[in-house]
Amino acid sequence: MTDEERKAQRRAELFARHNPRAMAQGEDLQGEYFLRTVDLLDELDADWTEAWLSYVYDYMYGRGVLDDKTRTLIVIGECIAGGHFEQLPNHMSTALNVGADPREVLEVCLQSAIYCGMPSMRRAVNAFRATMQHLGLRTFVEPPFAYTEDS
Repeated sequence: MTDEERKAQRRAELFARHNPRAMAQGEDLQGEYFLRTVDLLDELDADWTEAWLSYVYDYMYGRGVLDDKTRTLIVIGECIAGGHFEQLPNHMSTALNVGADPREVLEVCLQSAIYCGMPSMRRAVNAFRATMQHLGLRTFVEPPFAYTEDS
């Protein structure tokens, strides 16, 4: 079985086992990142995974009050405020995929300096730079200056 066939088989199993609306919403927003997360969680506890999917991706994301772009920009701000910087590349990519302009994503990062402080804003901006480069949307030249350990 090829890797692609294995992916397709596992995807079908996950869709058959879990809330199809939640699965479709998550895959539409985050693609393989979402499927990998579901697969990892499903292996640990399928019942918990179903509850999480139904609440987050069916109920909360399906409420229809906020469009995907607005909600995803809010999630970026929440990740910065909560210190969940490892989640930023995924949510930044998702924001761009649902129609956010890179300047809007950057603006959320810059606005975080107000309530989250400069250290958090700097980490968010670093994630933004890395995400833009990874997606091939921007090329940044690394500054010739270094941060000291206490800056």
